[in-house]
Amino acid sequence: MSALAFDTHRAVKALCEAGAAEPLAEAFVETIGDAVAGNVATKADIDRVETTLKAEIAEVKADVDRVETTLKAEIAESEARVQAKIADVQAETKADIAGVRTEVANVRAELRPTSVWSEPRSATWRGGCIGSCGSWRQASSGSPSRWSSCSADQGARSSTEE
Repeated sequence: MSALAFDTHRAVKALCEAGAAEPLAEAFVETIGDAVAGNVATKADIDRVETTLKAEIAEVKADVDRVETTLKAEIAESEARVQAKIADVQAETKADIAGVRTEVANVRAELRPTSVWSEPRSATWRGGCIGSCGSWRQASSGSPSRWSSCSADQGARSSTEE
């Protein structure tokens, strides 16, 4: 910082005109001058500081812009990776579900009892029969040994009556 231009003679003269003794006025002006001289900035000092600060602020703004651009790119990459992982998990889950459905269907097929419709013979039950044609017929006169007239039952009757 540069020294402050301070007219000590004029300050001493003003203090003497105000009623202060000359030795007191000189001591006072000298003390004030010493105290202020090192702590006062000139307009040129302030302009230099302002220019320096503006340059530093511009550097910081450029750094912030670079960091922002980098972070946006990293976030976009991370988001793309997460979306790809989600798609992979969805595909795996769908494949797993399809596999479980297939396993369940196979187990159901293994556990399903042989149906009377799939057997070549008819089955009698409470006075009627389910023929191999899949139709329910009431036995005539309620007797299981007497079959109704169903062409599919004819073969079943002859094989069950033998």
